[in-house]
Amino acid sequence: DPLFPHDVPQRHQDMPQAKALLKAAGYAGLTVTLYSCPADPGEVQMAEVFATQAKAAGVTVNITQQTVTTFYSKYYQKVPFAQDYGPSSPFLANAGALMIGKASLFNACHFDNPQYNSLYSQAIATTDEARRADLVHEMAHIDYEQGAYIVPVFLPAIEAFNNKIGGIKPSVTGVMPGNADFKHFWIT
Repeated sequence: DPLFPHDVPQRHQDMPQAKALLKAAGYAGLTVTLYSCPADPGEVQMAEVFATQAKAAGVTVNITQQTVTTFYSKYYQKVPFAQDYGPSSPFLANAGALMIGKASLFNACHFDNPQYNSLYSQAIATTDEARRADLVHEMAHIDYEQGAYIVPVFLPAIEAFNNKIGGIKPSVTGVMPGNADFKHFWIT
């Protein structure tokens, strides 16, 4: 995503620190239930990897696997800890409209930060690309510090189009064609 800031740090596992933080918060020996379903390739396997990694921090993760239908009809957005998948969209689309902001369609974490919501409203209202990038930068840092989503992977996307369409650049986000950058496309 061309607007996403490059200064958001990568997270690294620090199991001794994780154990110390859990203990200090009164959650030593924590056990949680993670609801999962095979809605996307590798989704259940990712839950299993997460459970294995969490065990190293002293957290027991019990995976409750459901069928796709049961998960989305009975558990999705109704349980405290569940797995989902999202589209490979530019940050701003995911942040406000789809996954994260108060008004998003699939805000499974129920994230509601007034500053974040205001930044999103400003970002979609401005036509100034530099200003939008600054707003996205602030939003990304709020996500890093306060967000509840764990994003283990961005799945690859295959993009194909006819050579009679010009102006298409390879998508960096998986949104096809060409990151849906229709303002730069033309028909030859």
